[in-house]
Amino acid sequence: MAQPPRLTPANALRAGAAAFQARRYDEAHQLLAGLSHPQALNMAAVSAQKLGNGDGAAALFAKASRLAPSDADIANNRGHFELERGDMAGAESWFHAALSVKPGLVAAQIGLAKVHAAQGAWGQAA
Repeated sequence: MAQPPRLTPANALRAGAAAFQARRYDEAHQLLAGLSHPQALNMAAVSAQKLGNGDGAAALFAKASRLAPSDADIANNRGHFELERGDMAGAESWFHAALSVKPGLVAAQIGLAKVHAAQGAWGQAA
């Protein structure tokens, strides 16, 4: 049986992004995890998280964060990942990082409120 042709990185990014948007996380992860593009790695990390692969998601978020340390979307997604894992200090740190770049990022504001609520800091959660 013939192997399908290998995609160029640009085509893998496009196909992976389409799979991610369609919530085909296994396909998205396969297409994106090997790329060296921060947004590709961000989507691959979220895909790994959705598939229940916490270790894989952590590694991909770390790599994406190293490639784009000031990317608010990566920081926000990593904050939600840490929140899901129960690492409140890590989640809080990533949400603050996201908000320092994009102060109006609602998803990060909500994530930070969830952290504060989990910590019992109701005044800050509001």
